[in-house]
Amino acid sequence: APPQLLRAGPTYLIIQLNTNSIIGDGPIVRKEIEYRMARGPWAEVHAVSLQTYKLWHLDPDTEYEISVLLTRPGDGGTGRPGPPLISRTKCAEPMRAPKGLAFAEIQARQLTLQWEPLGYNVTRCHTYTVSLCYHYILGSSHNQTIRECVKTEQGVSRYTIKNLLPYRNVHVRLVLTNPEGRKEGKEVTFQTDEDVPGGIAAESLTFTPLEDMIFLKWEEPQEPNGLITQYEISYQSIESSDPAVNVPGPRRTISKLRNETYHVFSNLHPGTTYLFSVRARTGKGFGQAALTEITTNISAPSFDYADMPSPLGESENTITVLLRPAQGRGAPISVYQVIVEEERARRLRREP
Repeated sequence: APPQLLRAGPTYLIIQLNTNSIIGDGPIVRKEIEYRMARGPWAEVHAVSLQTYKLWHLDPDTEYEISVLLTRPGDGGTGRPGPPLISRTKCAEPMRAPKGLAFAEIQARQLTLQWEPLGYNVTRCHTYTVSLCYHYILGSSHNQTIRECVKTEQGVSRYTIKNLLPYRNVHVRLVLTNPEGRKEGKEVTFQTDEDVPGGIAAESLTFTPLEDMIFLKWEEPQEPNGLITQYEISYQSIESSDPAVNVPGPRRTISKLRNETYHVFSNLHPGTTYLFSVRARTGKGFGQAALTEITTNISAPSFDYADMPSPLGESENTITVLLRPAQGRGAPISVYQVIVEEERARRLRREP
């Protein structure tokens, strides 16, 4: 009968020779154990004196064939190996965590990472898993953290983390696990690439209109997706209650630095509606623009009488003058009022 397995460990097997049932001519003068890796090219023989024996210095998670050799007195007294016991050692705890965690490709919303290929000398088991664990802060308010661990396919040393946020620090570590234990690697930090910024919220636009000026203020996009480098503001007159104003007017554009989130627009037409668009920019380009319409206040009409013209005609009780048209300044002129004041000669009072 083959030997019996009593206990298995990562580097040893304890067996019982099971020789009591063996019959033959003459006494047994020598007992030996012959063992080898299953289908292996080599074999070792150890002499034993007890019914149990412990094989040392074996490889973890490895299958061995173990047979018993018996020797009787006289020439040729050593028989052929008996029926083998085929048994496997247990897995050992991994030697260490995977090394060489680095990026293969970085994009705005995904990371492709790679690490060293793992051999049996590291895993110490033929059944193992490599988990890639990562976490990052979800919002700019630092009040929510996303944590996740994904198991990679065995034998694969590359993985792509998808659905990330742009311009975020992603903290990653590798964990090697087998049935006997686990080893965690050091945490490595990667940063996703920039992307075009999100749109500026339309409700963040605040303004104060005057007659010929508008003060406009805005806020940074809720999703900057990178480092804001500038703001671009475009504006154009689209409607006016003053018929003297041509609409739509020319489109004008100004740029502001990343820390300048306001602007005063001057030399505007009173009573005119302007369409404003505000958008932010990162190194990847412009984001979506926020739009708003703002109307300047109507101003009082004005005359240009710097040089008063001479009357066209005079009589005893009439004076004919030429009226110049007034500038509406935000609204059409509905009526003109002519005010006539009599200028009487001043009487001189003589002191006695």
